[in-house]
Amino acid sequence: MKKKHSLSQKDELVPFKMALNTLCLVLLLLTVFLPYWLKIQNSQEHFHMGIWKSCENKIFLLKAVQALMGSAILTGILALVNIFLLLISAVNDRTFFFLSSALCSFVTALLGLFGQSIFMVITNTSTLANIDFLYFDWAFYLGWCTYVLYLLNGSLILVRKHSTRVKPARQSTDKSMQECKSMST
Repeated sequence: MKKKHSLSQKDELVPFKMALNTLCLVLLLLTVFLPYWLKIQNSQEHFHMGIWKSCENKIFLLKAVQALMGSAILTGILALVNIFLLLISAVNDRTFFFLSSALCSFVTALLGLFGQSIFMVITNTSTLANIDFLYFDWAFYLGWCTYVLYLLNGSLILVRKHSTRVKPARQSTDKSMQECKSMST
């Protein structure tokens, strides 16, 4: 007879991990789709620029940034789906989904960091005429914070999974040592 596990026996932090992963994905979507990566000012006007709204002539590099950020969104969604499956207890092999979610979180962070780094290179080598000031805007910084949260999320998943796996092994070792002591006396 199979015993049904409660959430507290499996991992009581899965809802927290789900909430953190959802927050990360929402922040990533805001970062990618808002046109507030750069604020460009000249003497007559100022305007904002993102990876989808651009006045840059380096199309190939901007397309690479768009592809990297799109891939980051896909891996972020995959990480969220894996945690959701753990939350609703729809899977038997929990280790695979924990590791898969952690890996997807790390890959999302790395893709985003690499994409934003390329965007910084595009910006620093920019040859826009009549520019007085060029500032990175708030959505750009939101992206950096999002990737730190993704790295934290992946780390929490791995640390918690590892710590829940180690505890039962210690208990069984302690029991076997106690049995050996009682047999020897």
